[in-house]
Amino acid sequence: MAPVLRLLLVAAALLPTATSASLNETTYVVTVSSVLTGGKQETLCAQIQNPTARLSLTISLALDTTSSIILQQSITQNFYTCVRFKVPLVLVNTVATIQVSLQDEATSVNKTTKVMIEPPDIIHLIQTDKPIYKPGQTVQFRIVSMDVNFLPVDQVVCSNHCVQDPNTNRIAQWLNKTIVGVGILDFSFLIIPEAAQGTYTITAVTDKGEEINNNFDIKEYVLPKYEVNIFLPSVITILDKEATVKICGNEMIWLKSCLFYSIFQIRVTGPNDQPIANEVVYLYVEDSTKITLSTDLKGLILFSLDTTYWKNSVSLRVCSSLFLFKEVLWRLNKGELRITLNQVLDLAPYAQVVVYTLMPSGELVADSQDFPIQLCLKNQVSLKFSSLQVLPAEKTTLTLKASPKSLCSVRAIDQSVLLLKPEQELTVDYNIGVKLVTNSDVRKPQECFFWKFDGTFFIYFAPPGAGIAQPETKKTVRTFFPETWIWDLVPVGDNGSVNVVKKAPDTITKWAAGAFCVSPVGFGVAPNTGITVFQPFFVSLTLPYSVIRGEVFTLRATVFNYLSNCIMVKVTLADSDQFTYRACEGCQYSVCVCSEETRTFSWIVTPKVLGDVSLKVSAEALKTRALCGNKVTTLPDVGRVDTVIQTLLVEAEGTPQMVGYNALLCPPSDISLQLPEAFVPGSARASVSVLGDLMGRAMKNLDQLLAMPYGCGEQNMILFAPNIFILNYLKSSGQLTLPILDRAKVFLESGYQRELTYKHTDGSYSAFGMSDDSGNTWLTSFVMKSFGGASSYIFIDSVYINDARTWLSQLQKKDGCIRSVGNLIHTDLKGGVNDEVTLTAYVAAAMLELDGNSTDPVVESCLKCLTAAVNGQLDNLYTVALLSYTFSLAGDQEMRSKLITHLDQKAITDGGSRHWEYSSGSDSLNIELTSYVLLSLLTSPPLENFGLDYCSGIVRWLVQVQNPFGGFSSTQDTVVALEALAKYAAATYSPQSTTTVTVTSSGGLNKVFVVNQDNRLLYQEEQLSEVPGDYNITAKGQSCVLTQVRSAPAHTATQTTLAKCNAARPQLILYVTVRYRGSREETNMVLIDIKLLSGYVLDGSSLDQVSKAPAARVDADAGHISIYLDGKEQTQMYSVTLEDDQHVRNLKPAVVKVYDYYQTSDKGVTEYTSPCAAST
Repeated sequence: MAPVLRLLLVAAALLPTATSASLNETTYVVTVSSVLTGGKQETLCAQIQNPTARLSLTISLALDTTSSIILQQSITQNFYTCVRFKVPLVLVNTVATIQVSLQDEATSVNKTTKVMIEPPDIIHLIQTDKPIYKPGQTVQFRIVSMDVNFLPVDQVVCSNHCVQDPNTNRIAQWLNKTIVGVGILDFSFLIIPEAAQGTYTITAVTDKGEEINNNFDIKEYVLPKYEVNIFLPSVITILDKEATVKICGNEMIWLKSCLFYSIFQIRVTGPNDQPIANEVVYLYVEDSTKITLSTDLKGLILFSLDTTYWKNSVSLRVCSSLFLFKEVLWRLNKGELRITLNQVLDLAPYAQVVVYTLMPSGELVADSQDFPIQLCLKNQVSLKFSSLQVLPAEKTTLTLKASPKSLCSVRAIDQSVLLLKPEQELTVDYNIGVKLVTNSDVRKPQECFFWKFDGTFFIYFAPPGAGIAQPETKKTVRTFFPETWIWDLVPVGDNGSVNVVKKAPDTITKWAAGAFCVSPVGFGVAPNTGITVFQPFFVSLTLPYSVIRGEVFTLRATVFNYLSNCIMVKVTLADSDQFTYRACEGCQYSVCVCSEETRTFSWIVTPKVLGDVSLKVSAEALKTRALCGNKVTTLPDVGRVDTVIQTLLVEAEGTPQMVGYNALLCPPSDISLQLPEAFVPGSARASVSVLGDLMGRAMKNLDQLLAMPYGCGEQNMILFAPNIFILNYLKSSGQLTLPILDRAKVFLESGYQRELTYKHTDGSYSAFGMSDDSGNTWLTSFVMKSFGGASSYIFIDSVYINDARTWLSQLQKKDGCIRSVGNLIHTDLKGGVNDEVTLTAYVAAAMLELDGNSTDPVVESCLKCLTAAVNGQLDNLYTVALLSYTFSLAGDQEMRSKLITHLDQKAITDGGSRHWEYSSGSDSLNIELTSYVLLSLLTSPPLENFGLDYCSGIVRWLVQVQNPFGGFSSTQDTVVALEALAKYAAATYSPQSTTTVTVTSSGGLNKVFVVNQDNRLLYQEEQLSEVPGDYNITAKGQSCVLTQVRSAPAHTATQTTLAKCNAARPQLILYVTVRYRGSREETNMVLIDIKLLSGYVLDGSSLDQVSKAPAARVDADAGHISIYLDGKEQTQMYSVTLEDDQHVRNLKPAVVKVYDYYQTSDKGVTEYTSPCAAST
């Protein structure tokens, strides 16, 4: 950003060329700013010393072919003046000339110096809500613009805002955002949990080309609790008799801290600033301790002092035998000159004072010094909380004062964040250029003796501490722990003041608050203020992530006392019908907790129900006369009761399984169904849902289309591609609303960020990014077409699309086919004709979906390859279906008709439904194959005998195999099927229709759902109480509706080999051996899903060992370990070490699943438990 504030006192050198005796004896100095701002008033000063005759002084400013006189004066005696002049306006940086002319009756002197004139500046400021973020958090930032006088600038167009990650990938962008009047631009975006750690850059570019940047960090961190600073003198010389060291603790929550040792340094130098070695130095500490030290070869002494018993201050005195030579050569008159500065706004943030004196010899001695000046803005902003200290969740009032009609950005963040990463405040700092114009020799005074000492700054982090209570009794239930508490845009009314009521967070810490405001009067910044959230004591729960019904665990509650006195605390676990509990043997629940102590209380808990179980524990300070040892107890005035509520997940035995019964009901029609009876007792849940839109269920569950992990570059696209199809459908049918668009954009933007982490430097993509040897042909095609489709809704850098296309084009062979590069994790893309035909069809279809250009040389060559393949055998139905879609996109109707006719002969029809099978048991591939046929038929123009009636049978089958979340079996079948269903929904959309769906049962249920245009996207659901049970569903009306009944039975066999129990060692080493016994030569990507035993956690070093084994990726989250394998061709064993973190009695087995990600019917399931389970 260009400087906006200029110093007005600047000098430039001008050498004499006088031929007149009078001019030779005259000394003159002219000062002017070296950098001027167009359109502003600037200052020029001139001094004439010892004129011997009448002189004429003329100073002018020359710009291009024009010149304007700044000062014209006739001089007969010593002269000094300063004048103001207006600088001409310029559009770009322009060099101008200051011309100085001094003449007497006979001769003249003319000298010039160059100055820079800059166009009027606009200040652009970027503020983030905090300087550092964790992966998965939301970054919020604001931009404000003003001119050099800090007045808001109207109609500033920010043509481009973007955010770049540490690899310079542009992960977010906003175009053509305009600041109108008194405005502040407000932005936010989500950082994905897998985001690369490092420094990110926010860049804003205006329509005038001005660019500003602001950085923030992404890092895994734990917030510090307090800091300790040591302040040392910047310079200690051997002439100093003593030095003061100041130690200050700035605690977040008042725990007394002990800093036992501090490290110091002494440097000894001579008059020439050279280090003196082997010099004996005596150090006196408070005159009570004498330490003899000796300098090293660098003249340095490093030493440490025990500071345990230091008070508020301490005196250090250093003595040396070094002899210093000192002689007074001349003593000049001395005194002080006091300068009063007006118009401080023009001088801030620094005023540079140039001091010069003319010696009798004509020599000029000059020096300059910068002085910081606090910026005094016209918009006086203040921010104040109604109290300095509040309890968690207590309401407080924030009073904001500013100029009337101000718009203010208010922020309050955890002070610990600023300890972790301090940030620069909203200040403007600039370098000031200085020139001196004179006909005198210029010298700068030099300091002869100057000893330097490098001070040291320490920061220490420690646990939380104690504080002082306010007179109010309060009961708290703490659940809200943000790092950014307040991030609001607050308008100020005509009275110049506004009160904002806020609920304090539950974090016990100091909160740093600040604000800046813009108004017609100008810009203003409030002095930083703060508030402390304090709890005199609190309770914390320790419990496992989940348990299985029937298991018994120990609930632990720990009470922390931050008061300076002892308290008597009573801890209570609230009764509940969700669990039973009993006291542990010998436990007491009313005990003394003295200052800075903790006490832990335990209960033996047995959950009774499935799902989330709430555990409520309260700690209350009691009023008592009993002593704690020999100490008197106290009763806090505030926060006498602290309550914590946490939930525990209680799961059913066996393996969770979701079963769905789907139907596309077109009136008049009805269906009957019977829910299964084989399930773990009490674990079954069933519901019926009705939707008037084919895409409604997928829209509702965009974040969970698959009940399986997706942690690689291809699986990530399940959060990306379906949003495009749904948005395209809603847009074409006129149903797209802003809330739906905003929700979909969140998934698109996070998926875009995440996918860039799998990008190679050559523009290709692979399942596991740079950890793979190369990019992957198929995945790069998938990403390329998906990025192209998403670019209509979010920012996608076109560079990534073009780079991917270029990389793919380099893989084309002479016969037009695309060769496979990288590990093909979706092995069924190896077609039956040869290994490259299916892959070439996929790449060609991706390029045609991207821009529809069938005459592109790469696409034309691909089609030649595919035409040759079609003329051969057509045994592989998957390849035929994909070929039919590719030729449909290319507009080759003859080839399209031939392939569709062949596929029709292979179709499987049953009860009005129609589908195709790649092979029996290949559910995922059958869905994908059938969906490609539907896409072919829906690509214009329609084929005779293959219209929407024919397509409805395909849709009916796809709906039947859809999972309860709206997805299908795996990633690719979900992506392709949803794209096909979205096109069918768009082709059959009818806005005027009403349908009634009635659900009845033998047990008396009679639930009626009404579906019309107003609620066709509404997900209507009713829980079914009779499981198992018989139900009948009937539809009446004018349109088809989608119904679904889902249940969740679960059970599986157990296959485990147990070692002997070693109760003394709370560890379990689990060995998982994986072997493929199927008929295929190789598998697709394989996933091992290990559920942890209740109360057990994964040993971190064990995870590293698994990562070093033949595994593409290892994730650990939410009580599961997921191991990704590129494919299984041979037996492989993996071991993980589990630790018994929260001991659970009556331990139930946990499940291990191994399955092919793209052919989920190939799977193995078993259970394991601890060999010590029986003994617990």
